[in-house]
Amino acid sequence: MTEGRFISVAPKLGHVPGFDGIRGFGVMIVLVGHLLPKGYDSLNAIIDTFFVLSAFLIVSLLMQEHRSQGRIDLRKFFSRRAIRLLPNSYAVMGVWMLIWLLLSQLVIPGIDRSTATPDMLDAIKSVESIPGNVAAAALYVYHLVYPVGTGAGPLVQFWSLSVEEQFYGIAAVGVAWMLITKRRAKSVAVACVAIFVWVAISRYRADLGPWPGRTYSPSIWTRGLHALWLARPDALLVGVAAAVINARLPDPLSERAKRIITALAWVGTVGFVGVLISSVGPFVVSLGPIGQFRIPQLLPGMPWPEARSTELWCAVAKGKPMRPCDETFWFFRWGFSAMAISSAFITMGLARTREWSVAKFFGWRPFRWLGEISYSLYLWHLLVYLAVSIVLGGLADKPGGALILFVAKLGAAIAVSYTAHKQIDMRMLGRKLKYAGEATVLDRRTGKEVDVTAITKDGDAAP
Repeated sequence: MTEGRFISVAPKLGHVPGFDGIRGFGVMIVLVGHLLPKGYDSLNAIIDTFFVLSAFLIVSLLMQEHRSQGRIDLRKFFSRRAIRLLPNSYAVMGVWMLIWLLLSQLVIPGIDRSTATPDMLDAIKSVESIPGNVAAAALYVYHLVYPVGTGAGPLVQFWSLSVEEQFYGIAAVGVAWMLITKRRAKSVAVACVAIFVWVAISRYRADLGPWPGRTYSPSIWTRGLHALWLARPDALLVGVAAAVINARLPDPLSERAKRIITALAWVGTVGFVGVLISSVGPFVVSLGPIGQFRIPQLLPGMPWPEARSTELWCAVAKGKPMRPCDETFWFFRWGFSAMAISSAFITMGLARTREWSVAKFFGWRPFRWLGEISYSLYLWHLLVYLAVSIVLGGLADKPGGALILFVAKLGAAIAVSYTAHKQIDMRMLGRKLKYAGEATVLDRRTGKEVDVTAITKDGDAAP
């Protein structure tokens, strides 16, 4: 270890099949969750898993670059991020702008608003909000302009992408700084944990943001900070802390370290599953003063209690203090924090104990395939759902129509997203290799390690 510097002693991550798999598993939860009616709040917590995993990967890769190159090239880092993220996301924004242009010029002018139904007026309002949504998404400030929990716009999925993109900027600079001295790396991990605990306590108290207090205001300048804790930036900090801890664990691990990591990973798995099902339909049992917690009804013949609406969105009302939507079950007070911790334990297990049975589960090829296209799926699925609803919406009231519509939306989303992945993401991967932070990197198009110095100007490996 170089004097005065923190050098990671963890093995090079390379390709971790479980990381792809858990992304694929998670994105399917997102896709299915957006097709379900209200009352499934706990599925929203899967975003915390994505945040933890993303932060762990980014910080670990930056520390690997520092170890192999002796420095972190921020220009190359931001070039890699831009090439990976912008083309596909801007394609989605372009389609939305085309929809806005067509509807605002050809359809909306012919509608008499004085006789329009409330649903029609809501649709017009959504169309008119598209340019603002696109601008916020393009600048990656969506979670501040249209904060999660205060009403969804047509590009609602960009709230989490905005949180991550801002984190990438902070993480790159922060990691470069923390690697100056060994002592500061430890301090960063401790600070991340401390901030996480503060946010978790604040969220439990329904104090949903750092500023300017608990009374919500719709002002565009402050509303994002009012509800910032609903955007869960603290989950990213958990991922940072996990990456720093992982960097201190040498390879190979001792048998004792393997047992500890595996045990914690199993605890994380139980927590992961428990959080996801905790508000799913008829899965409820009373926990006294804590409230109600939903679990599977395993006894045959038992009546299923009516599912409560546990939407957290009603916790935010203009000029009112933050309050629970359901006095007996208030998921966001604890669910997001529990998922972040559980996901950190699972991430460590996937990274360091690849023979672990859950790592093999997430390494299943269909999960990994979905994980490979997960970014594209996340970007395109809501737009595809809308298109399928317009084309096949009449099926909803027919026998079996709801199931057909459900399957059609999922199938169309996967087909469109896969096409976008192949035509956009995969075409850009070669260009991304030219900005690699290490001498040899994994080419995701072939699954093989390539020598960066042999990459041609077109992004292909030289013969």
